[in-house]
Amino acid sequence: MKVRLGFVSNSSSSSFSYLGITFSNLEDKIKAEIEDTYDFLENKFGWESEETFISYHSGIEDYYDDFVIGVSVDNLEDNETILEAKTKVANEINKVLGTDITEKDISFHTDGGHD
Repeated sequence: MKVRLGFVSNSSSSSFSYLGITFSNLEDKIKAEIEDTYDFLENKFGWESEETFISYHSGIEDYYDDFVIGVSVDNLEDNETILEAKTKVANEINKVLGTDITEKDISFHTDGGHD
């Protein structure tokens, strides 16, 4: 998959662009007691985690009160199809969280920055 990483004129800025699923859409599928969402995600997908290539991100607009769990689009493989990438992301989330999501649950998520 090819992704343009350079500056595009006349475009609003974006704080992130992820292929994944929102935590709010995943939370009811997780078979674990969650007291603090941030601590839970940091433990499973944070910088210290070496178990997975999946990470999480929160936004400032659409995802202000939510998190997106997945992979940044700039980390997708060049020759990977979208279906292959979605399947890989779903399988990795399932492996880490013990959920049963499929590639159909995975979508693109972007959130803009302040103009």
